[in-house]
This record gives sequence, structure tokens and C-alpha cells, in this order.
Amino acid sequence: MKLDRPAILGIFLGFFCMMMGIGGKDLLLFFNIPSLWITFGGAISATLLNFPSPQLKAAVKAFKIPFRRTQPELRLQELIKNIVSLAEKARKRGLLSLEADLENVESNYLKKGMQYVVDGTDRDLLRLMLETEMDFIQERHKKVQEVWISLGTYLPSFGMIGTILGLIIMLRKIDDAAAIGPGMAVALLTTLYGAISSYLICLPIAGKLKMNMMDERLEQELILEGVLSIQAGESPRIVADRLQTFLPPAIREAIQLKTTQTA
Repeated sequence: MKLDRPAILGIFLGFFCMMMGIGGKDLLLFFNIPSLWITFGGAISATLLNFPSPQLKAAVKAFKIPFRRTQPELRLQELIKNIVSLAEKARKRGLLSLEADLENVESNYLKKGMQYVVDGTDRDLLRLMLETEMDFIQERHKKVQEVWISLGTYLPSFGMIGTILGLIIMLRKIDDAAAIGPGMAVALLTTLYGAISSYLICLPIAGKLKMNMMDERLEQELILEGVLSIQAGESPRIVADRLQTFLPPAIREAIQLKTTQTA
């Protein structure tokens, strides 16, 4: 698994900038165990209460996804090549000849769509089945995102709760003027913990998961159009031109230029 360098850099750069702003001498002042318990313990407890176990497990597994390197444009190009190759074979040998190639298809969505084509599924039913599966895949991804969004929402809230608790404890010692300053600093640490963990970790992870979901949706829409084109018996050239509309204009122009130079 290749790591996404900007994502790794973003995490380290965020903490590095805050540490540089704090300074090495004062770093220990920002470490308080009770504040950690209140902020993270409270937020995690609320998250456990809010979501069922399978959804929580899926969210934990999804933690590594934002740090995994993805190249959506290259994936789209590879999908187009694979679909065009299937279209060429179907054009020459018929749809039934594609069944032997399905084992080598990496995309489960493409494999399932082509299996429907080989089985002679009606075009409207084929579109309905693939669109339904696409929608439910997206819904599962949204549920995973919701866990991270909720955790990112709970963390600042419990940070504020910790601050309120710290202020209550501090006010009980208001007669001791020397204790007010340190007590206030400790009380505010929970808010700091909640804000940092929410805006630097949880919400960015949810945002990255959303971007990955959008890329996957685009891949599935491309596959759907490709499968329907093969079923309709369209020429490989038409299939290629049709699917290349899913690519960014710059990549499309580069492919056309390369094709022209080769020809």
C-alpha cells in the first residue's frame, strides 16, 4: 500500500506548527491527563452509544483509507482500457466469449455488470440493478463518514464540558488567588484538545472519505455506461470516445495527442 504523502504531511505539519508556536519549554504545560479523559473519553463514549457495532468497526477500518495513495485519473484510464478490450472481444466473438475473461477483471462492480450482460439480462433491468447497487454502496460509505463526522462534533463539545467542569472546580478555590491562573489554564486545555482532534484529525478524515466516495461513484458510473455500451453492441471506438468524457479535459487531450502521434 502506497501512502498519500500530502495526507501524511498535513498531519505532521499541523502538529509541528502548533508545537513551534507553543515552544519546547512550555510543551509540558499542555499535557493534562484529566483533560484527556474528559475530552476523548466522553466523545468516544457518545460515539459508541450513537452507532451500532458494525458501523463502528467499519469506521475504524476506514481510518487508514485517507492515508492511502489513490490516483483516480489513472484508475479511470485503466478501466476504460479494460472495458474497450472487452468491447473488442465482444464485437469479434460475441458476448458469451466474455465469460472466460471475467475472472481476470479486478473491479467487482465491472465483473458483476458483465456477468449480467453475458447472462442476457434485459437492458432496463441491468441498469436498474447496477444503479441500485451503486446507491447502496454509497449509503454504506456515508454511514462510515457519519461516524467520523459525529466524533469530530462530539470532541469540541466534550472539550467545552471539560472546561466548564474545570471552571467549577476553580471557582471553589476562588479565595486562593494564586490558584486561579493555573486552574484556568487547565480548564481550557479540554477545549484545546477537542478542537485540535476534531479539526486536524476527525473532520479531515471524513472529508477525505467523502472525496474517495465521489471518485468511486464516478468509476461506477463509467463502468455502468461501458457495460450498457457493450450490451448494445457499440463499436470499441465509440465506447472509448464515450467513456473518455469521464476524464478531465487535459488527460483527454493528452490521450488524443498520443493516439494521433501513434497513428
